[in-house]
Amino acid sequence: MSPPPESARFAVDPVEMSALVRDWRRAGQALARLTVDDLARPPGNAECMRVVSTAADPVVRLGRNIADRLDALSAAAERLRSASVVDDAGAARVLAALAGR
Repeated sequence: MSPPPESARFAVDPVEMSALVRDWRRAGQALARLTVDDLARPPGNAECMRVVSTAADPVVRLGRNIADRLDALSAAAERLRSASVVDDAGAARVLAALAGR
């Protein structure tokens, strides 16, 4: 059975959802690997460099927090994509059965 035409599709496009999941996972993984070693150990003893060094830990924590959120969002989007494919297939069977009436 070929996929329905674009105009007959329900609200969730599995291909678009898969791309979204991939993008969120990739972004989350990049943020989880974020390093700020240069911020943590800036050269020199100037006051401005000391202040810069205080930003390292908060930046890493923020990156990991966002990475965790992106991971959770991608998992939820993957569940939605999977469920929508199953639901759409079931709805299509019901609708197809009504076509002869």
